[in-house]
Amino acid sequence: MILLRIGIDIDKAIFQLKLRMRRIQNIAIYTSLTLGLLMAAINSFGQANTITSGNQGITLNPGGTINYCIHDAVDLLTGNHPNIRPFSGKGITDNGDNTASFDPAAAVAAAAPAPSPESEGIFTITYNTNTYTFVVIGAVAPTLDPIDPNSYCSNDNIDYLISGGAPAGGTYYVNGNPAVTFNPSVLGTGIHTIIYQVGSGACIAYSDPQTFNVVLAPPSLLTNPPRFAGKMIQLTLPCTFLQQVVLSRVLG
Repeated sequence: MILLRIGIDIDKAIFQLKLRMRRIQNIAIYTSLTLGLLMAAINSFGQANTITSGNQGITLNPGGTINYCIHDAVDLLTGNHPNIRPFSGKGITDNGDNTASFDPAAAVAAAAPAPSPESEGIFTITYNTNTYTFVVIGAVAPTLDPIDPNSYCSNDNIDYLISGGAPAGGTYYVNGNPAVTFNPSVLGTGIHTIIYQVGSGACIAYSDPQTFNVVLAPPSLLTNPPRFAGKMIQLTLPCTFLQQVVLSRVLG
């Protein structure tokens, strides 16, 4: 009887040990599943995912910018999220497999009216809650304000800053040469042209040209300057005014 009871007690102990081990295994499995779901949730919301342009081979981090020409072919975008996440935005066709197609011309056609970033070719694309900026060059022709004043003296040795080009980020050209300023005395007399360019390489758009004139500075017309209290009075007149006086005397 004593041996039988000892055997029963050992069996009970073994059964209870197995039961506890199974409970421990269940807890481990539950913990693993919970951590897996938690990591999936973290990956699903707010993860800093990249997207890659198939045409350009460029990978963008969230907040990054990529440029397209309006006539570029449709681009295949690929996201790096471990699960399938959607793309959205103007010109975007989501393929449902972490890829999407971007059509620059379609984006421009669907752009919000001015004034808006989209009306200037600037589009916000979203992938898994992260945003990226797509700029379509040529969506709007660059513009350049008229040159004011549009007439300068040939002896005007001042570097005038060029401005008035839109959208921002382009390059100014004076008589075909890139420039940020112009100096009338260096350019010399005649009609000069400024244009504004945006884009680069095969993707370039130009503004309409703006012109200005550099006129020859005539000699002083005052051969006998007036005097006051024994001192000569110096008179400074605008170059264009003096030129008009000279022309009126020659033609009159």
